[in-house]
Amino acid sequence: MPADFKYYDAFGIERTIKNVLEPVELTEVEVDGTTNIITVAHTDVVYPGQAICCPGVPLGAFVHSVRKSAGNPTSLELWKSEFNRSTGVWTTSGANANSTDAYSGTSATVYGFSPFAIVELAYAMGMWRNTITTKANGNLVYASANREVQYSDGFGRGVAVVPASGSWSGQLFTPSGTPTLYLSDELSATPLKRHNGELHGAYIIVSASGYQSVVHAVPGRELLYSPVA
Repeated sequence: MPADFKYYDAFGIERTIKNVLEPVELTEVEVDGTTNIITVAHTDVVYPGQAICCPGVPLGAFVHSVRKSAGNPTSLELWKSEFNRSTGVWTTSGANANSTDAYSGTSATVYGFSPFAIVELAYAMGMWRNTITTKANGNLVYASANREVQYSDGFGRGVAVVPASGSWSGQLFTPSGTPTLYLSDELSATPLKRHNGELHGAYIIVSASGYQSVVHAVPGRELLYSPVA
């Protein structure tokens, strides 16, 4: 029986995803041990986006496409997202879901939701790396100590302008002398440092008829299971 899932959005408002698919067992599954394609004898409910648990298939893989043809077993193309904690870069591909061992006549399970299947999402806004306390002010960030100004340029690099000296008049700071310009490396080189190692990923939740919902996989958005009345 389908179930409802509840979660809290970015504003703390409770949301409900209706009729999330229950786990379904797939039988007579063939896994070749090298590719991201598996075959099954039949499927009762399989949709793209569903997470899959199958012998020989990396944990976190999900169904990318369902290939059916008359008289032949159904083929499932699997994909997987992976996060490199050293570089802070996501990759999502079929290669990530390549099977590692061969199995014949085994069983697998597909899910409307699985906490193990996190799919990459674009990085949140923000480019610079701050090393001292700052406070936001529009599109710029000012360091409270020395009026350092930080921003991001068109190449995704963090730029810091630090005055040589200056004077205060009430709340107004007037810089003087030749400022020092600091230019960080490009965003693509060290994205993890720009985002404090956060996993900007998402869960794909599949409901009846294959309807997909996307929920950010971050603390505070935990999904709560609630059976359908």
